[in-house]
Amino acid sequence: GDAASGKGTGAPRPYLKRRHRLHKFHRIHVEDIYKPEYMAYRTNHFPYVLTGVTEQPSWANSSFSRWSRRSLAERFPSTMVDFYPHNMEYSGVTPKHLAMRAAAEEMANPTGKYTTSSANKKYLKSGHEGAMYIQWNMNRQEWDELASDMGPLPEMFVTDNAFLDGCLPSQALVDEFHLVTHWRMVLLGNTNAGMYNHYDFLGGSSFQFQAKGRKRWHICTSSEAKYMSVSLDTFDPDYTRFPRLLKAECFDDVVEEGEFIFYPRDTWHQTNNVEEDTISYSSILIDQNNAAKLSEQFKMDCNGERGVLEMSKQLCHHLQSCYEWWNNGFLGSFTRQQTHEPASHLPSRLRARGVGTRSSNGECSRGAA
Repeated sequence: GDAASGKGTGAPRPYLKRRHRLHKFHRIHVEDIYKPEYMAYRTNHFPYVLTGVTEQPSWANSSFSRWSRRSLAERFPSTMVDFYPHNMEYSGVTPKHLAMRAAAEEMANPTGKYTTSSANKKYLKSGHEGAMYIQWNMNRQEWDELASDMGPLPEMFVTDNAFLDGCLPSQALVDEFHLVTHWRMVLLGNTNAGMYNHYDFLGGSSFQFQAKGRKRWHICTSSEAKYMSVSLDTFDPDYTRFPRLLKAECFDDVVEEGEFIFYPRDTWHQTNNVEEDTISYSSILIDQNNAAKLSEQFKMDCNGERGVLEMSKQLCHHLQSCYEWWNNGFLGSFTRQQTHEPASHLPSRLRARGVGTRSSNGECSRGAA
């Protein structure tokens, strides 16, 4: 079908015909999300695309449509960002730390000074030499300022505000939590900018609002982890090198401007921007499917047992209150809202699999996607 061939989806390059099973995302209109048949999606068990949000009357005065790399750089010129002049299509690539204005200017008018002498040059994929990415890890004030340009986010995507305000007693701790975990970010890229196949290093769910441009996604739920690898290009797979991929059943589709995509924890994903000025607004989410896992990860980091996140003693101390908050909010009464009924809209093989365990060969430090 079109998902496999790239036809009719605005693909930036002619993807080869792929032989593993692929499906389009299930799209749910925001006015339908609370219907009983969508319970499994609403409770964050499966990936989906939420539509119709920006068409709601409450978004009538929003100004996000005027966002561009240039406008955001003018608005936040000195904000430090992770700039990837060599794209993010391979797991070993590392960023340059630049002010937003400098990174945006380099994308608009490349000088080559960040690419010609860097060891990262080897990571440039043929035909994608001009693709660049900005990953802006945001503090709470920056997140809220951009949120003011939009209408109200769907309520299932703002539950984190309650615990951030409830268990972290100062703005400094909230900002530390944001930045250390890469909890909230804005992603800016040009055509063919994208991120390699991976799953996020934190066991949280995520949503992403496609504020400008369009982005192609290849998504595999955790049930398909045994077929995945960070070295696997799911858009142009080498089945000789990765024959197990032939057994995988995944999703491949383009998220359009104004749509929201959600995926649960431990989901493998690879992305590719379809348009020249592409901006996404993204956050990790805690829910009943991942609260216990996230608590475990944070405790291990605070105790020096995992070595992934470097958090202050003060933040680790106050996270104890967050664990209790999550336990009461997500693992207590909220779990009674769950359903064990299968999602009837999913392909039969993926139905009722939900959130599972992950393999250990593809963790990414909260990938930009």
